[in-house]
Amino acid sequence: MIQLIFIVYQLLELDLSNLFNKKESMQNQEIVKLIENLKGRRNYEEKKATKLGFASLYDYFEDKISKKQKALEDEENELEATKAEKETTKNKKSCSCC
Repeated sequence: MIQLIFIVYQLLELDLSNLFNKKESMQNQEIVKLIENLKGRRNYEEKKATKLGFASLYDYFEDKISKKQKALEDEENELEATKAEKETTKNKKSCSCC
């Protein structure tokens, strides 16, 4: 039944991505709002996006947001690694008799 509905939607050329990717559509709305709120900086950001090789301002901001998220994840991983190192050094004793 679902396959039949999907085929009908494809034949009618309707977009089903909103039905299956709710998180993606929410993020898309974030980017759209970000672009709408640029006001005077929009021209600057468009030039920067074309200079960096992005096809649209939307693609540029999508990449920018994904890079920020990746940087935050990397920073969290580094913090976890340093905490683990500190715990292992606390557990190690300076002498072998203890």
